[in-house]
Amino acid sequence: SSGINAEWPLRPGNWLYNGQPLQEGSQNITFRKKGQEAVRERTLYVPSPDGRPKGGAADATKIKIQTTGSAVITRLAFGRCIAWPEEITRNCTAVNEWILKRSKSIVLGHELYGANVPTYFMECYNDTLFLWLQSKIHPDEKSIPESAYCCCVNMETGKLFSGDKNVDCQSSKECIQSCTSTSYDADLIAGT
Repeated sequence: SSGINAEWPLRPGNWLYNGQPLQEGSQNITFRKKGQEAVRERTLYVPSPDGRPKGGAADATKIKIQTTGSAVITRLAFGRCIAWPEEITRNCTAVNEWILKRSKSIVLGHELYGANVPTYFMECYNDTLFLWLQSKIHPDEKSIPESAYCCCVNMETGKLFSGDKNVDCQSSKECIQSCTSTSYDADLIAGT
């Protein structure tokens, strides 16, 4: 048997290890959106040595993870991101299967305990290549409300073309870039 114990002072969050959720249970949280009060089902607060934490993940200064048995951590992805293992990077279809399996999809993912909404996936060109313009990259703390990003990406890896979000991405609400002068690779298209 193996296990993971993580301590991180943050609000509700989702923890997955090898694609499996590490949490059970849920709670209803009341919040305000556009002046209206709403209730949503969310995961329980992550166990912490403190009581109900204040702030959130953005205010955290450290994370402590302890594994037992055969549990080994070789990579950690956190925050509002979608990341995948390097060994599948050059296969867009495999990347999407990996993302979907860990998503909030009711059919193929983990619903409430998933890492992301299943609408955020990579757009593929001929199965293994990534489309040079990704129209819906997962939003982050700096994105416009109710908007994702559209980004120019490397067609072989799916990573930002220049590595700089300020250069490669725009709000999906205002996306006017085509990426044909930067990340579009005609030689890759011709080789497929």
